[in-house]
Amino acid sequence: MSDVNQDPSSESDERFSQNDQGEHVKFLGWQKTRTGELYPLYNIMVKGHPNFGSTVSDKTLQKLNLAIPRTPPPQADLKNP
Repeated sequence: MSDVNQDPSSESDERFSQNDQGEHVKFLGWQKTRTGELYPLYNIMVKGHPNFGSTVSDKTLQKLNLAIPRTPPPQADLKNP
């Protein structure tokens, strides 16, 4: 018997599966704010997850208990205004 009150954001929840490439989350790139700060953006790739297909920050992934994938450093052209 399954626990219907199980947290839907839990990575171990068997109702959700990885995408065809085996990813739960995919790094998209870096976003620059108006003040010049950079933050990484990710897509949630967990099929069946309530946030499937959403573009989110690393902070949101942490709140959803999804692992942050390897994130490359920003390119030099993004760092310079």
